[in-house]
Amino acid sequence: FDGCTSLTSVTIPGSVTSFGTGVFMGCSSLTSVTLSEGVKSISSQMFYGCHALTSVTIPSTVERIGEYAFLECISLTALTIPEGVTTIDGFAFQGSGLTSLTIPGTVESVGWYEFTGCSALVSVTFSEGVKSIGVWEPFGGCTSLTTVYIPSSLTSIALIAFDRLPSLTSINV
Repeated sequence: FDGCTSLTSVTIPGSVTSFGTGVFMGCSSLTSVTLSEGVKSISSQMFYGCHALTSVTIPSTVERIGEYAFLECISLTALTIPEGVTTIDGFAFQGSGLTSLTIPGTVESVGWYEFTGCSALVSVTFSEGVKSIGVWEPFGGCTSLTTVYIPSSLTSIALIAFDRLPSLTSINV
C-alpha cells in the first residue's frame, strides 16, 4: 500500500500478525487505522509520512513498535500504547504531532531519538517498570515539552536526554 494517496482508513484483522517494512508509508490521505486483537507488531516505517493520520487503535496483543513507525505523522496528536508492548524501537515517534504520551511499564527500555522533533509534545509519562530512557537524545527539539514523569524503576537516562528543551519546567520522579 506504500504511496496509496487515496487510502483514507484501514481495519486490519487479527489474522494478520505482522507487516513488511513501510506497508503504509506515504499514504498521505490515511486518517484512521484499526489494528485488531491478534496483531503482534507495528513494523518499521509502517506509517512513515502518513501526514493526515489522526487515529490509530493499537490492540493489547502488539508487543513491538518498530523504528520510524510513526515518523512524520504530524496530525497524530494522541496515541494509546497498551500494556503488553515490550519494545519501542528508535525514532518511532520522531517528528510526529503527539502532544502527550504514556509509555507503559511493560516497555523496559525506550530507543534512540524516540521523540526527536516532536515540537507539539507537552508531556511524557514513563510508567513504573520502565528502566531506561533512550540511548541518545530522546527528546531533542521537543520545544513544547514542559513535563516528564519518571518512575522509581528507572536506572538509566540517555546522554543529553534533556538537551534543547526550552519549555521544560518539571521532571517528576
